[in-house]
Amino acid sequence: MATNPPNLPSGGALHSVAPSAGTSPGVQTTGIRTVLAPLGLNIRSAPVEGSQAVATVAQGTVLNVVGYNPEGSGWYQVKSDSGSGWITVNPLYSSPHRFTVYTSAQRGFSALYLEDWTFSENPGSVVFRPQSGGGQAIVVLTGAKVDDLGAAGRDGYTLLRSETAEVYGVTATLRIYSRTGTVASPGPDSPPPLMHLAELRFTIDSSRAMRLDFGYDDQALLPEFSDFFSSVAFPAPATPGPSGSPGASPAATAAASPTPL
Repeated sequence: MATNPPNLPSGGALHSVAPSAGTSPGVQTTGIRTVLAPLGLNIRSAPVEGSQAVATVAQGTVLNVVGYNPEGSGWYQVKSDSGSGWITVNPLYSSPHRFTVYTSAQRGFSALYLEDWTFSENPGSVVFRPQSGGGQAIVVLTGAKVDDLGAAGRDGYTLLRSETAEVYGVTATLRIYSRTGTVASPGPDSPPPLMHLAELRFTIDSSRAMRLDFGYDDQALLPEFSDFFSSVAFPAPATPGPSGSPGASPAATAAASPTPL
């Protein structure tokens, strides 16, 4: 059974990262990066893709950022107990925040959630939200089939855009909605009726499906949802499907999933 962390002081402020002079907005030259990728992340000897890996650090490892190089897609220079070197700036692999791990064999998944958040387990879902009582919440539902998890969208919301996302090697559609009408009071398996709704619904294999909903008011909070679903992991199918299929094992779809880079 998963357990909650001790209560943290109220406030729930995110760990903000201010760019240093001369760097692009959002680029770090100091601070921390926590590894999100369930299969870990390579620290490389040089800021070049394919350079020697000096260490592979596990999900949840906190790295200290000491520099930045814009070469290619960009690289952070980091230090850790496992070694020093360079990691990709790709936000699917690491985050500037600190996290607590949630894992439940009964629910069939694990994930990282922000250290100043908590969670509650309902018969049909797991709900993650700030300990400070902030309005936003991530709701995770699992079932045998995606149709068992409810229709896409929600009454009172209008679809703004859709894009492709990867959840542990499985391709999913990320849908972003905006509230445009009256929304019914949410049940325990629904996010709060805030201004925006982000949603992922996908099939893992022939007997498993997952739905993740994020209700939020401020567009700047959407990276919280990206951090969460980038860290989600679940057991591989007993019989993997062909590479790239919804039932393919994470190992078979390593090119698409956030594996060591």
